Amino acid sequence: MFAASIVLQVTALYFLPLTNGFANLRPTLMLLLCFGLSFYLFSRLVAAGVQMSVLLPASAALVPLGAIFLGVVVYGEAAPLPKIGLLCLSAAIIAGASMLK
Repeated sequence: MFAASIVLQVTALYFLPLTNGFANLRPTLMLLLCFGLSFYLFSRLVAAGVQMSVLLPASAALVPLGAIFLGVVVYGEAAPLPKIGLLCLSAAIIAGASMLK
């Protein structure tokens, strides 16, 4: 469920530029649907006993990396190595911090 939630959030971010500031109805509805389903899955994970102190930092690390992947691969944005390295380091720090008790 966690992986599906992350994929849905990244998919929602794919639709963000296509919404044209929420002026295009179909991409806007897809974005809202994907985010809504993602948060539903998050709520089910929390209800099943998964700690938010684990879910949110992991999500905070993975969703931006997915957004960068989309930006570079799908939308042709530049990917300077220092930027990618710093973001990966940040993701590792967030993941490590979520494991601390």
